[in-house]
Amino acid sequence: MGDQTRVTMDETNEQYHTIEKPVPYLSSSVMKLAIDSMMMLQLHLFGLLPRVETSGMRRGTNWHEIREFSYQSFLNTTAVMPDELCRADGSPRTNANAREFMETHHDKQITSHKELEVLSNMEKAFWNNPAAARLEERVAHRENSYRVMNSGMLYGQKARIDALTSDGILLDYKTTTEQNVLASFGRVARRYKYGLSAVMYQDIVSRCGIDVSEMHFIVSSTVQPYECQVIKCDKGSLERWQAEYETLTYEINQNWERITRGDLLLPRGTGEIHEVEMF
Repeated sequence: MGDQTRVTMDETNEQYHTIEKPVPYLSSSVMKLAIDSMMMLQLHLFGLLPRVETSGMRRGTNWHEIREFSYQSFLNTTAVMPDELCRADGSPRTNANAREFMETHHDKQITSHKELEVLSNMEKAFWNNPAAARLEERVAHRENSYRVMNSGMLYGQKARIDALTSDGILLDYKTTTEQNVLASFGRVARRYKYGLSAVMYQDIVSRCGIDVSEMHFIVSSTVQPYECQVIKCDKGSLERWQAEYETLTYEINQNWERITRGDLLLPRGTGEIHEVEMF
């Protein structure tokens, strides 16, 4: 029996991240939790992981909205809060005047002059990169959700793709606070396990019957000089992440009944004595 697949083109980001019942579909970000500890996956499935939103995450959300719709559309749906009502990071203060401003503009997103300046500079740098511009001009689909369920698996897998070009290249938009994107992205990618996303996204979309050639990260710096670079995984890293992905998929499936029962699955190596280089 083959895969059961589903492609959704009008699903909101909130709907996508909802934990489905009775059989959940795991995204790459959720599967990454299990690499370090199955316990983290359990906490997520039982709704026990606290939601965290930072200024960097809000900026990333704004940047994805700009890429999905347009910079002008973002301006049309945004209200700029006066500087005196904003904190140093651009987020709204909690005083009465700030609350009144937000209530008055309840139908719009709230941003600051500082945030708008950063996004404007990122937008200019994006279109000044010929590689990014060529990919963007070939985008055929944006923010589609893909789900697959295999008969031998006890859970499903899902991916929400930022963009897919007409010639089968998956695009993932990333923001970074690093000035030199090329020098830093390898380290950042290892930390956040972007390689797992690359192989998992390609696998899921391909299993949904769509021809996929490769995946590119379009990485935009949020600090001067607002560098924008197009990057893809090297072949050796993709092969290693493919092996990690297959092992992880198998391990989660093998432990699924214990995970969903809430049996405590401690981090790997718990109970052993470890020698770690500290110099």
